[in-house]
Amino acid sequence: MKKLFVISLLFVGIGFGQTVNDAVRLALPGFGSGARAMGMGNAFVAMSDDGLGMNYNPAGIALVRRFELGGGFKYSNVQNNSTFFGNQLQAGNTSANLDNFSLLFPIPTLRGSLVIGTSYNSQHDFTGKMDFNGYNRGSSSMIQDLNGYSEIPFELYLTDDDYNTKINGRLNQAGSRLQSGSTGVWNFSVGYEAYKNLFLGLTLGLGNGSYENNYDYHETDPLGVYTGTELAPGNSFTNDFRRFSYKTLLNWDISFYEVKLGMLYQVKDLARVGLTIELPRTFTIKERYGIEAASYWGSGREVSIDPEDYKSSVEYEISTPFKFTGGVSFNVRGLILSAQASFMDYSQSKFKDVSGLGGSFVGDLNKDVQSSLRAVLNYNFGAEYTVPFVDARVRAGYFTQKSPYKDDPSDYDKKFVTFGLGYLLDGELSFDAAYMYGWWKDFGENYGFAESRTLQDITLHSAVFGVSFRF
Repeated sequence: MKKLFVISLLFVGIGFGQTVNDAVRLALPGFGSGARAMGMGNAFVAMSDDGLGMNYNPAGIALVRRFELGGGFKYSNVQNNSTFFGNQLQAGNTSANLDNFSLLFPIPTLRGSLVIGTSYNSQHDFTGKMDFNGYNRGSSSMIQDLNGYSEIPFELYLTDDDYNTKINGRLNQAGSRLQSGSTGVWNFSVGYEAYKNLFLGLTLGLGNGSYENNYDYHETDPLGVYTGTELAPGNSFTNDFRRFSYKTLLNWDISFYEVKLGMLYQVKDLARVGLTIELPRTFTIKERYGIEAASYWGSGREVSIDPEDYKSSVEYEISTPFKFTGGVSFNVRGLILSAQASFMDYSQSKFKDVSGLGGSFVGDLNKDVQSSLRAVLNYNFGAEYTVPFVDARVRAGYFTQKSPYKDDPSDYDKKFVTFGLGYLLDGELSFDAAYMYGWWKDFGENYGFAESRTLQDITLHSAVFGVSFRF
């Protein structure tokens, strides 16, 4: 788990582990949707003149004059180079998903324009993987940490009858964390020209998705530090400790809704100004959480906990803060330059108990959210150039997503560069492709604070392919 803000609750033998990180996971803006927008660094709030506008700025769809049908596919590869007590390991994971689908219907009007539409857009991609392995020469261990708030070490004969353990660190620690899942949202949008060259829009979104976090952790005694030490007095087999294993599996079923208001003003054919306000989103989380643990001894004996005693099923809500985005774009002889900034105060995220967490626990979580998170201002820049006579478009972009944690240095901000190509056939059929490369640092705690820490260098490669048809 990342950062200092790990909260654990033991209640009737069941472990809960909701943290600030869970709110951050859902409040982060995602990596964008649509090949054209991604190719321009997602600097699309002052563009949005196609089906992607329903996701970026619904006011922009009022610029569309013909029926439009479009869709796209995304492939992503995440690589994580972890450093753990001086030892480096590389791990990776991939995902392939429907990226977007859109359908726009212009409605004939006597003046101005009115366009309605529906779309599907990918939002979060939770794909990730980390492996770590190293010898911890310190005086701490997961066994000791768990012994402070659970009976797991006692059940595994790693303590005496008074819950005291002779384990005092000096163990090899290894494991992995595999993350998967995604969310997507169905948008229902309307855009209209409220005044000459002034467009307004509204998007209502209904979303769902899933998240899975599979954590596998082991501690072993390769130097024989505890050989001959009877960890559970009166049980002779415990004088030859070999390995402790600890596994957790977290599953989320996610549903949510969102509302987005948009404005776009066009200055002739030279420039546009766009603004969106995203109201707080409410995510309903149906969570299943389970723990497995076992100890292994030189005699060949294995002792395990009963996993049925360490399963939980709870339901709660996470609301994310307002998001304000403003941007401009300029069109000069076939070259479009676009830039935007987005403001979000992550400390306004909130947990709400539905069933199972308890009001006091949720109150402590919300205090941690306020004390550990901050407001950020993210930037997006993009360009698109239409090559004369061949109807080909070349795109490039750059954007940042600053870390929401107060104490994180800039190395923990996510940075992205993007490139894209497009080709328009007969003014009706458009083919688009985009590539995105991202990089950032992170760290994770197996337990405690800075006692068993993984330092991570993460890179993301993502490609989107799309096609749209206007008729």
